[in-house]
Amino acid sequence: MTLQQLQYLVAIAETNSINQAAQSLFVSQSSISKAIKQLEEELGFALMERNYRGIAFTPRGLEFLRDAYALMDRFDFLKTHYLSAPDDSVSFSVSSQHYIFVLEAISQMVNLLGEHTYSINLREHKTSEIINDVATGRSRIGFIFYYHLNEEFIKRELDRYNLEFHPFCTAMPHAYVADNHPLAGEKLVTQAQLDEYPYVCYDLGTDHGNFAEEIFSPAHPTKVIYVFDRCSMFNIIKHSNGYTTGSGFLSRGYLEENVVTIPLDVPPSNMMYIGWIWPRGRELDAESEQFIQFCKNALDKCYTGDRRGATKPVV
Repeated sequence: MTLQQLQYLVAIAETNSINQAAQSLFVSQSSISKAIKQLEEELGFALMERNYRGIAFTPRGLEFLRDAYALMDRFDFLKTHYLSAPDDSVSFSVSSQHYIFVLEAISQMVNLLGEHTYSINLREHKTSEIINDVATGRSRIGFIFYYHLNEEFIKRELDRYNLEFHPFCTAMPHAYVADNHPLAGEKLVTQAQLDEYPYVCYDLGTDHGNFAEEIFSPAHPTKVIYVFDRCSMFNIIKHSNGYTTGSGFLSRGYLEENVVTIPLDVPPSNMMYIGWIWPRGRELDAESEQFIQFCKNALDKCYTGDRRGATKPVV
């Protein structure tokens, strides 16, 4: 077993393709395939399989990949630690749906670290990639939500990757609109009222609809705008009659300018469960535990556009 083989393996996990991994490392595809085959022969079990979505790691392959990530991170740490970084350097990576409370938690962590040397990686992207990041060890912790329509699907995916979901708050779904939107003054809105306006949501690519970050996505596919990042979403909403749906949480100073949230008139069964995901059976490390507390602190300060306070802690 060599570091080069582990580097190849991590590159495959990050690109979900042997060909793309080869391009990113400037080596031939055959070299990577041969190295992985030799590694599998040495280990005595298959690390991955090919499917219609690309590369799928086997259960034992995922377990090995987590340790490979940890070893490669440690190797990178050793290089920077002994070459240039001080001995109190901190490295932390988190994957999340587009939650403002996670942004605020990152800021709190930066403030806590102060003069320490650190490397913090926030990966905001699709739910499927968040699950894969935590399963493979690319990120220590992930933040997602589920509700009654996708709960079974999400929990099945987490079981498949041997991950656990830990809820820490619930919220009723809200519509996000500009403060000059025709519906901005409403105390409660129905989906029928929203149907004449364009729906802005995150692009799922080839992912299953149950991975959607927005509740009821897409609400009406005849008027939909797909985006990849939070900035694009909020700018479109602020400068049009578009809307999106979500928890309704806003935090002063974090992109809420000129945006209000309105509770959706939906049954209580549509409650959103927001929480963090973590490898089953693994103990929390100190940095992750602290980050979760920062998230809870940020949620305590969040408000909803209607000021009625949708956040509810999960005991």
